[in-house]
Amino acid sequence: MECKEISITIIAAILSFLPFAPAPAFGGATTHQMQVSAVIPDRGHCSFETPGPYHITFDPALNPLNPVERNASVTFSVRCRGIGNKASTVIVTRSEFSQRHLIQDSHSIPYNLSLPTSRPVTNNTPVTITVTATIPENSYRNAPSGTYSDTVGITIEP
Repeated sequence: MECKEISITIIAAILSFLPFAPAPAFGGATTHQMQVSAVIPDRGHCSFETPGPYHITFDPALNPLNPVERNASVTFSVRCRGIGNKASTVIVTRSEFSQRHLIQDSHSIPYNLSLPTSRPVTNNTPVTITVTATIPENSYRNAPSGTYSDTVGITIEP
């Protein structure tokens, strides 16, 4: 009886080394593939709700005989969609962060541009953004008459 058990063990051991050997019925190992995946949800997208271009106009005209600090602003709306039920943030950037200048031929008037860098938003709800331009007093005292202008690009994300 003992010999018979040994011979069965030897046959099973020999069959397990063959490339076409079937998986052992008891206590044997089998292999399966497993897929691993991750989903990154869409961060949504924001768009300008108010059609552009936007204009900031200093009205009334600047008076170089009586220069004072002047402010002018524009307000527009942004709507974000696809951000789910959670709040998100709209990021507002402009093309350049250096001192801005209103230009007329070779003449310029320096000004500062103030805008929020970010704003909390909820899905599909418009949010207003105000951009303000400030011309410091005495910066246009010697400016020749004419129309001065500048163009600034504004980008919103996501």
